[in-house]
Parts: sequence; C-alpha cells; structure tokens
Amino acid sequence: MTPQATPESMPNAPSSAAVSGSVRGTMGRIMLVFGGNACAMALGLAGTVIAMRVLGPERYAVVAVALVILYIVWQFTGKGFDQSAIRLAAVTDHPRGPAAIFETVFALKAIGNAALVIVGIFLAGPLTRVFVGPSFSPIPVYLAFIGAAGASFWGFSSAAIQAESRFKRYAPVQVANNALKLAVFGLLVAGGMLTPTTVMLATAFGFFGAAIVGNRLAPAYARRSRLDRDVVPVVGRYARWLLISSVLYLLYSRLDVLMLGSLVGGEAVGLYAAAALIAQMADLLAASIMTVFLPRFSKHTEAAPLRGQVKSSLKCSVLLAVPLVPCYVLIEPVMHLLFGVQYAGSVPFLKIMYFGVLFTMVTHPLHILFYARGRPQILTALDGFILLFNLVGHYFAITRYGPAGAAVVVLASRILAGLLLSLGVTAELSTRSRSTVE
Repeated sequence: MTPQATPESMPNAPSSAAVSGSVRGTMGRIMLVFGGNACAMALGLAGTVIAMRVLGPERYAVVAVALVILYIVWQFTGKGFDQSAIRLAAVTDHPRGPAAIFETVFALKAIGNAALVIVGIFLAGPLTRVFVGPSFSPIPVYLAFIGAAGASFWGFSSAAIQAESRFKRYAPVQVANNALKLAVFGLLVAGGMLTPTTVMLATAFGFFGAAIVGNRLAPAYARRSRLDRDVVPVVGRYARWLLISSVLYLLYSRLDVLMLGSLVGGEAVGLYAAAALIAQMADLLAASIMTVFLPRFSKHTEAAPLRGQVKSSLKCSVLLAVPLVPCYVLIEPVMHLLFGVQYAGSVPFLKIMYFGVLFTMVTHPLHILFYARGRPQILTALDGFILLFNLVGHYFAITRYGPAGAAVVVLASRILAGLLLSLGVTAELSTRSRSTVE
C-alpha cells in the first residue's frame, strides 16, 4: 500500500507555497492534533491527580521516578525510529515505497523492545536503589521497562498515521492511551488497590492498548513486520543520531526528578513532580506543532522552502504561546484545585520554570529543520551539551537549594536550549542544500 496521492503525502511535493499553505489552514491542523492531545492530556491529568491524591507526595515519588525511567527507556526504540521512518518514507525510491521503510522499522522495534524488557529484569533493582531507595520494591521500575515497549509500539502506529497526514485518525490513537489507563485507575480506586505498582501496571496496559488501537487505524503496511536488508543500513544511519538525541533530550528534560530522587528523596520529589507534570503538559503544544509540520519539512532539503516552513512554524507557535503569558497569575489557584492543599508546596517551583516552558513552546518545533536537512547529528551535539549543563547545574543547585534550585536550572536550560537551537537554525538556513542522509 502506498501513500494517498495528495499534496501532503506525495514524496515529490509541489511548490513551497502549496505545501506551506496559509497559517490559518496550518493552525486548523495543529488545533485538530492539539484537540486530540488536549483530550488525552485531560484524561491523563485526571488519572495522575487521582494517583497523586490517593498515594500522597511520598508514595507518588516512587511513581514519578518510575515514569521518568519509562520515558527514557522508551527512547531507545522510540522517537528516533519513528521520526526516521517518516522522513525516509517521504523520500524513498525503494520499489515497495514507504512500506519497505515502515515494515523494517517495525521489525527493528520488536527486536529492540524484547531486548529492553529482558535488560529491565537486571536493571530494575539497581535503579530502584539509586533513585528511589533501598527499602522500595523494584517492581514499579521493572513495569516501566514493559510500559516502554508498549509506548514504542504506540508511537510507531502514530508515526505511520502522521506520515500520511491523517490527523483525524491520529487524535483517537493519542486519546486511547490515557482513556484506558484512567479506566483501570477507576477500578483500582474502587477496589482499594491503587499502589505505586498498580499505577505502573495500569500505565503499561494503557500503552499496549493504545498500540493495538493505533495498529488498526494505521496504514496496512504499518501492521506488518519485515526486515529488508537494503533498508536496515539506511534506517540505521539516519536513526542513530535521532535515537541518541532523543535519549539525551529525555535525560536532561527529566534529570531534575531523577537527581532529586537521588540527592533529596521523599516528599520533596512528589511535590516537585506536580510542577514538572504541568510543565510537561504544556510541552504538548510544541509536540502538536511538530506533529503537523514534520511531514511538511520532510519533503524538502533546500533552504528556500524550509525557510518558509520555519516562518510558518514560528507564527503558529507564537499564536499558541502568547495567550498563555497572563495565565501565570492563575498558577496557584489551578494547582490547588488540581492537586489539593497537600501539594501547595509545588506552586513556587512551577512559577520559577513557567516562562522557560513558554519559550520552549516557541523554539522546540524548530528541531525538525535538522531532520529535513539530514543533519540530526547537530541535535545530538546540542542535546549532549544541554545534558552536561543540567548535570552540573542540578547537582550544585539541588545540593544547596533543593527543589527550588532544580526549578531554576530547568528555567535556565530551557532558555539556553532555545537560544542555541535558534542560532543553529539561522546558520543552517544560510548554507546550501544538504544530502538527505549523511
């Protein structure tokens, strides 16, 4: 099965103006994706609020650390492969077209996920002792490895739908994950069985269930697994940088929770996790923009049409970010409403990092320019530098100022990353065309 012959899915795209479209049309697609993400976010928030209120800050700290581990492990077979599949499918000259790319990526993910689940058996114990505490069960962390495999398959089906710009199908796949998780949470609360272990079990169930939904809605070729020996090295060359970059990004963006768990521990981690959760939910806006623009960017390597895509991306990002500026004054009442008085201590942390979150919303979607130019190694270098900044910054800030210090480092690292990315985009657009994969 080949992509539908539409301007948005054909590898040989028409003019830059036709691909870019109006900001209004692009915003419509972004809002469609964001609507699905927002619905998923609302369901996820409801489930998280239930877990946080029932478990309390100290026990929820175990879940917070396990979730960070899940998202980091996910990246080893996650977005690097997904984004590579979208990019390579847009430009492939393989006789079987995009099917060869997606079938091969599916097979590579299946192999990788099986390996990670096995590795998790040996790493769950040590990770629990270092980041949670020696007296805690390693089962929630091991369930994080299993959940990461489900998240990987869920992300793959979403990428296949995204590659063909079928955003009406994309939304329900995003919603399915948290809808299933919330349903299980409800049953667990009703039965008095909500614990850190059952929270992680429900999380894994949500990812696998959503992966099944996505598999049924994805193109037929994304439901099959087949290693093509001609495609494997191409995927490997392109995906390696994206894989490393995505792992580095998840490490530095979630390092605050991990280092708080290791250096401080206890209730402070649970309080800080509430603020970090809201910040990460705001990042969904940036993710919505990237979802819409990635297939568009992927059809170009020349600077001129990509310059137009960058301008459209920035316009859309600013239109979404600016209305959120005055919401700063609502942070305290919203946090109290969501999490209750037992999480009142998390309000100052979110206030510190808030404007860094908005800056990320504007700049982060520009990452995809480097995918289009076949230069993902630039992102790897950037993420590696920001990870080093966070490692040093969090160590000194947390040991001296605790969670407040971590929030300051998050603010600084988001602004620094956005500025460096903007400078990199400016430099890249001033150069001549690049090859698709280097």
